[in-house]
Amino acid sequence: MREKIKKYSKYKKYVYILLPLIILVVIVLITNKPEDEVREVFKMDSPKADISVLAKIQDIKRHRTSYITEEQFSEELNAMDPSLNKYLSTKIGKDLFLNILIKERLTLMDANDSNTTKSKEYTEAVNQKQAELNAQLDIFKERMLVDLYLKNLKESKELRVTEKDIKNYYKDYNYEISISHILLTDPKQAVKVLKEAKYRQTNKQFSYLAKKHSLDTPTAKKGGKIPPFIPGEYIKEIEDPASNIKVGRVQGFFKTSYGYHIIRKNGEKKISYKKARERIKAILERQNLDKYFTELENRYALEVLENEQETK
Repeated sequence: MREKIKKYSKYKKYVYILLPLIILVVIVLITNKPEDEVREVFKMDSPKADISVLAKIQDIKRHRTSYITEEQFSEELNAMDPSLNKYLSTKIGKDLFLNILIKERLTLMDANDSNTTKSKEYTEAVNQKQAELNAQLDIFKERMLVDLYLKNLKESKELRVTEKDIKNYYKDYNYEISISHILLTDPKQAVKVLKEAKYRQTNKQFSYLAKKHSLDTPTAKKGGKIPPFIPGEYIKEIEDPASNIKVGRVQGFFKTSYGYHIIRKNGEKKISYKKARERIKAILERQNLDKYFTELENRYALEVLENEQETK
């Protein structure tokens, strides 16, 4: 029994030594939260009956009450540095953390009755944050509206893709093509690289040229290889010639909105309907949307203005 008391006294000694340091770390972490973090920290209304209240702070003079609930406590705890999780999960750690939250809430209650709330610095900071939040909300509303509208369009009678549509497309395009490409923006350079690529049309030679010259960095690292595609999934100006050339042959260069492409056909194989179905559905949905966007451009007065900086 004496040994246990001795061990406990030794543990207690370390707790007293470390406690001030732990309190300091937790206070710093709480009081230095990101400015853009919006937190509901000052509750004056009575909490619902089913909400567990950990602390109740009453302003007797002004007849107001603030609560710290279990939910708020958990939210604050989850926002802390993960390195403190082990300590803050203990009874002592939780009590300490609650005590810090109480001090923060007491300070907030006192600050709400001070002249600081009317100061120019506080007012300007709040107004600026409100403007930023309003702008973020406007962007969110626009994007959400567009996403939901497009979703409804895809399910509408006019744009919906049926099983029959998918099967008809599969009859004509039941295969996928594998190619490698080299992307360039200078036509003179494209001519030179094309000559090199055609001189020795091996995969090794083309891979070397792609790594050396292609501006499409992600595919250049792989020797110019592009993931296999069903006609309709890739760029039409590339798909058409890729469908007609023999495996192992190099062709180019082909101009697209991205630049100038030199391609090598690596393979072509049939694909099952089961594997192709969702991909074909996505192709047809995109084609339907392209028609829809063309109609919109004709319906609305569209004008693309040149960037003054680019034209100088």
